[in-house]
Amino acid sequence: MKIFFRYLFLRLLIPFVVCLCACTLIWIMADLYGNIDDFLEHKINLLVILRFYSLQIPNMLVQVLPAALLFSTLWTLLSLNRRCELVAFQSG
Repeated sequence: MKIFFRYLFLRLLIPFVVCLCACTLIWIMADLYGNIDDFLEHKINLLVILRFYSLQIPNMLVQVLPAALLFSTLWTLLSLNRRCELVAFQSG
């Protein structure tokens, strides 16, 4: 693997993880807001709620991954453009 592909991969990985965590938290907060009445009505404890959302994460990742990848790609391209690294890549 060439060095600039590794560099681009690492430059994309950090924003991708941040965007994936942010999108996951937003999805969980929105779903929790919709289900809080049911949780309170049945007096479900915190461990059951955490288990419920941990089982929902694989299904949620299918919905969140495209948005997280789009945002992280835009973030990476803008940061590379800010420091004129895209011009250096094109000339190399």
